[in-house]
Amino acid sequence: MSATVEATKGITYAFRYRAKNIYGWGNFSPLTFILAADPPSQPSKPSFIQATDNSITIQMYASIGDFGAFVTQYYLEMD
Repeated sequence: MSATVEATKGITYAFRYRAKNIYGWGNFSPLTFILAADPPSQPSKPSFIQATDNSITIQMYASIGDFGAFVTQYYLEMD
């Protein structure tokens, strides 16, 4: 069983439900809280700034869209 509801990105919604049979309604389920959001947009590629004998400096750019949830981390990978 599933249900689809309209939601606004960036808003946290509380959900609960209950069932009914010929004898009446049962108790509500525990609440669950769900943030309406998607993963952030892909950031731009990093830019080279400078290099020394033992370091490389690059410029990283923030993601353009957070899609409803603040970006809290970036992961830099070097190969």
